[in-house]
Amino acid sequence: MKKPHWALPTDFELQLTGILFLAVILAQIGTVWLLTDDENPVMDTMEKHQVLEFNAAVVDLLRNSPATQQQQILNTLSIGTSRYWIDSEPFIGTDLVPNHYLQARLAKLLEVREKEVRVYTEPHRPANWHCDHFSEDVRKVRQGTKVDENFYSIYGDGSHPCVSEVLTSINLGSLGWLNTADNNKFTVLDEIRATNLIVTLGLALILIVIVIAGWIRYITRPMRALSEAAEQSGRGNTFATIPEQGPLEVRKTVHAFNRMQGRIQQFVQDRLAVLGAISHDLRTPVTSMRLRVELMDKCEDRQRLLSNIEDMEAITSASLELIEFSAVDEESRNVNLNALVSSLCDDLVYLGLPVSYKESDHVIYRCHPRSLKRALDNVIRNAVRYGFEARVNLHETHEGIKITVQDRGDGIPQELHEHVFEPFIRLDKSRKHKTGGVGLGLSITRTIVRNHGGEISLKNTPAGLKVTIMLPREL
Repeated sequence: MKKPHWALPTDFELQLTGILFLAVILAQIGTVWLLTDDENPVMDTMEKHQVLEFNAAVVDLLRNSPATQQQQILNTLSIGTSRYWIDSEPFIGTDLVPNHYLQARLAKLLEVREKEVRVYTEPHRPANWHCDHFSEDVRKVRQGTKVDENFYSIYGDGSHPCVSEVLTSINLGSLGWLNTADNNKFTVLDEIRATNLIVTLGLALILIVIVIAGWIRYITRPMRALSEAAEQSGRGNTFATIPEQGPLEVRKTVHAFNRMQGRIQQFVQDRLAVLGAISHDLRTPVTSMRLRVELMDKCEDRQRLLSNIEDMEAITSASLELIEFSAVDEESRNVNLNALVSSLCDDLVYLGLPVSYKESDHVIYRCHPRSLKRALDNVIRNAVRYGFEARVNLHETHEGIKITVQDRGDGIPQELHEHVFEPFIRLDKSRKHKTGGVGLGLSITRTIVRNHGGEISLKNTPAGLKVTIMLPREL
């Protein structure tokens, strides 16, 4: 089935990277929203706290500065929409309702009693609010006073929004009262323009993605090694123990796989060793029986015994051959499959067998060439033996390498297609002596094909039986 263009990537590394990338993007969007949303009460409170902390630092600076420099300090601080001045009376009188929470916070920062400080915060105002619309409470209290001239002469021209949301008055003792009118929105966007903010967040995003991608690649490296080892194991290749690296769960998985693979290899080796020993040891008594029968007088029983001994020798030899190809001692290497199949067919044609092969493009494939050649030889010879001829084809598909062998015989009943791959199975036992073999050819062939990670199947066609060998693509 063709994967739709909108489908998620199947690679675990890409999926995890994509999920974390999306999470970072959402976090960045949330950060920008928090920094730019004037309606956010959390950010509003944090910014007011920053204003108070800054004002506390100003008080400390004034107390430790010469009297001749204090006015210069106040003028320097009075920039933008912030104003600082010293007067004999507090700008915030007792007739205004203070913000007791922030007032207590400022007193704590200055380590003074709460009555020595006053904090007033303007109620929430729309974005297009100007000083012409300033709180009537403040206007009525301060209109016509000296402080009014100091404050409204700066903010009342309507040239920009009046954003002094935090007003404070701090008792400096003999110096008088420090009055401040601060914009508590200076912390982010007044320091960084929107373009610079986007660039900064973009660079941070790229750096985070690079770090995340490198980290994911590190933790998935053992999984890739595990996948490759499992594929190689399925093809019958030997490989070194996988290093146990990465997170704890991955290390446990790799450790379990290494132990499982070791037990499987030991089990297979023990089983093949036992079967090999039995088959090998059978040759001695069989040979002894043959010698004894050969010394007998010629009679009907002598011929039957010789025939039985020949069957036993054939079974023993075929069993040893099956064990040999099951062990897969041959090292895999890259070969040109087209050249391998063509050479095999040419050899069979030279022997007088009706075999044809349609040349294909060069197909480089990593395999056990001797074993694979033996499997193809078994299939082609069976096609000639029972189907009168063999037409061989090889081509690449999106699934892998496909090799077909077509004969023109009567085929095999559908219900017996799987049965013929079992060891020592012959569909026509009466032809055993005529055609040779003990029924292990297709068993050996399927063992070899599966050791390469492939599969073999049979199909009856109008022209005869068609054998298909599918070999997977390399990782």
